[in-house]
Amino acid sequence: MWGWGQRFVAVSCATTYSCGILVCCVIRYVGIALSVCSTLDNHEDVFTGNKAVLTGSNVGLSSGCQAPGKAIMGQNSYYTPDGTVKECGSSLAKWQKADASNDPGSTVAVTPEDSVIIGWARDKLIGTQH
Repeated sequence: MWGWGQRFVAVSCATTYSCGILVCCVIRYVGIALSVCSTLDNHEDVFTGNKAVLTGSNVGLSSGCQAPGKAIMGQNSYYTPDGTVKECGSSLAKWQKADASNDPGSTVAVTPEDSVIIGWARDKLIGTQH
């Protein structure tokens, strides 16, 4: 999906939100990385392998924080103005420490320069040039 406005300006994936499955997941200057509703077990939302450049410091998950239907998240790179992010009401580090299935392998860092973000999108769309 492509979107713009207060909530997001993004190059994103479709329904699974996973770069390993779809074409491109560089999410740029969004208020939140995702907003999902509650689901049934075995019908969870998947958000993995993304680079999300956020304008705030909240991943955006309010439902999907616990079973049944806990969102499957991991290996994401979050970038925020201050290099901190909250997920399900806790800092990323605290959330990850609480349970091994809580966004494993995800990291947070300070927002990089626009040229870096444009490079990520270019690499996803046309591949890395060697």
